[in-house]
Amino acid sequence: MFGRNGSGGSEPEPTVAEAKPTAETAAMPQAIAATPQVVELEPQRGSKTGLLIVLAVAIVIPLVVVFVGRSEPTVETPPQPVSTRAPPSTDGPQARPPGSTHTEPGDPKLAALLEDEKARAEAKAKAAKVKAALHPRDPKVIPPGTPEESAKAFSKLPVSMHDQAPVGAIAKSGLHIDMVELGRDYDNGCVGTTEQFSATTDMIANVCFRAVHARVDELVWVIWEKDGVVTRRGKVRIRDIHAYKTRAYLKLRPEYLGSWTVRISPEGEDGTDLAVVDFEIVE
Repeated sequence: MFGRNGSGGSEPEPTVAEAKPTAETAAMPQAIAATPQVVELEPQRGSKTGLLIVLAVAIVIPLVVVFVGRSEPTVETPPQPVSTRAPPSTDGPQARPPGSTHTEPGDPKLAALLEDEKARAEAKAKAAKVKAALHPRDPKVIPPGTPEESAKAFSKLPVSMHDQAPVGAIAKSGLHIDMVELGRDYDNGCVGTTEQFSATTDMIANVCFRAVHARVDELVWVIWEKDGVVTRRGKVRIRDIHAYKTRAYLKLRPEYLGSWTVRISPEGEDGTDLAVVDFEIVE
């Protein structure tokens, strides 16, 4: 081959100069060997993340405490004195709401009403007791103004355990009535006792009575008056027994609405009312 200078022959190989060790280079291996090597370990990612979380929590908690303390201030309630009074009783009268007309225990109006009812009940019981204690033929049960003839005949009548004082006048024969009542129906006595009848729902008005007399047949008049005017009348026979229960009735009509009175009188003795009962007829 030809070289760059145009002459033949081989190109001389480059020579590498061998470096001679100097005093410094000679000492380097010993220095390297004598110096300890420090190996840096790369921290794990998990440990670094946990450390960051701990630091974040440590910073956030004080901030939250400060924020709550500012937004919701605590108020200390002073201690309340302990009451030595007994709790109010619920057994006594309670206050009424304004405008209420309902009476409660302890109300003056209610107390007056109860006192009045009690007085009337006591008076009624006392009168019943006095009446029961009296003999049915006691002169005290004879109505004031009774003719002497009638009073004598009455006193001579026999007495049964069911006899009571007269409810009205006494006839010349001693005939008198000791029980009278009104009722819508009849079954050996008035049923559905009342003092008001309906011309729409009721058929008849019954007057039931018990007549006591001597053991002879007698007649009585049953007179029905509307607003003080005689409207109907009829005779009823009193049989010859000591006490006779019977009745009379009035058929109800639409035109009979109003106030009524039924009177029972002995035959031939006008103005002698053995019994008088008031009632009313409505629609």
